[in-house]
Amino acid sequence: MLITKSGVVKDIGAYKIARKFFGYTVGEGLKNRKLIVNSLLLNVEGVSGFYFFNSFVIVTRWGSDDSEIFRIEDGAPVHEFQGLKIQGIIGEFLILIDKNRIYHYYDFSLNILFRSQTLYSVIYSSMAIACDKTEVKKNNLNDEVIWQFSVKDLGPIADEPTKTDSIETILGIAQTNFWFYAVGGRLVALSLETGMIKAVFTGRAKDRFEGSIATLGLGRCFIRETDKFIVSLSSFSLQLFDIFKIQMIEAYNFSEVDPHGIGKYVRIYSPLLQGDFFTFLGEKAGDLGGIRHVGVFDYKLRKLIWEYEVISQNDCSKYRNQLVVPNPLYIGEDKLYIKDILNNLHIFEKAV
Repeated sequence: MLITKSGVVKDIGAYKIARKFFGYTVGEGLKNRKLIVNSLLLNVEGVSGFYFFNSFVIVTRWGSDDSEIFRIEDGAPVHEFQGLKIQGIIGEFLILIDKNRIYHYYDFSLNILFRSQTLYSVIYSSMAIACDKTEVKKNNLNDEVIWQFSVKDLGPIADEPTKTDSIETILGIAQTNFWFYAVGGRLVALSLETGMIKAVFTGRAKDRFEGSIATLGLGRCFIRETDKFIVSLSSFSLQLFDIFKIQMIEAYNFSEVDPHGIGKYVRIYSPLLQGDFFTFLGEKAGDLGGIRHVGVFDYKLRKLIWEYEVISQNDCSKYRNQLVVPNPLYIGEDKLYIKDILNNLHIFEKAV
């Protein structure tokens, strides 16, 4: 993969990448934030949040209870939701909230589907799943509870018997199960039909109980889009889980399969699965003052295919600049993006 640096955008606020769309906010002070999408400055100020869908962007402003939709091609305003603020997007649904904290669910054609007092994480087949840190609940679209699961039923966290487990990451639906990753290092599958536990993978030696499945230590988990298998990425290894057989089918240590590539890194941070690759922030032996490197790893070839020193050691030491864990390396349609701690967005271009 041939990738070259194409530029830096300074003093940005929030930014998002979705397919061929790239947007970011600029401007001093919250009320002066402007939105630029694909190099086009939209006629809107005070931007507090924005989301892409189809060929549009929906925007909400600081101090406003309304949301506006703009066409990305030319920046033309096409619709306004009065009294509704965009809350987010899940799947192919817009979620807006009113002043009474009622959630309004719209499809991408702007048809209202239903309203609810519940913020859902997943919507499918006239059903919906809501999650917080301690509970998973399946409802119909009338907010009637079908089943609910308490995460405390997993038992205490291994090595911390006084603490009950909680949800860290919602993965979503794969096959006939709902999957999440728990703070206690457990990968959990619940039956969509009943809410009963179908599988609990755990990498902690002391975390063994009836029905649990022993595995290596788990890292960040992702559902792979191509087959819905689950990929776990830690700082040192990769694991692949077959959702049909409910078993781990592949595992390897980075330093063993690619000792002169990704194996050169003392530690990797923020691994992010993107197609056949995962991106990461990395720290090498001798690095001082913070994270400075990024890389792209082809996990099927088991090989580091690109790396770059984004922040020089001099800039890290002199200006306290560095890369930070909450800002991973994103791959867009033809570009890569990484934001540093000083709010500079570094942009790289893939060769055609």
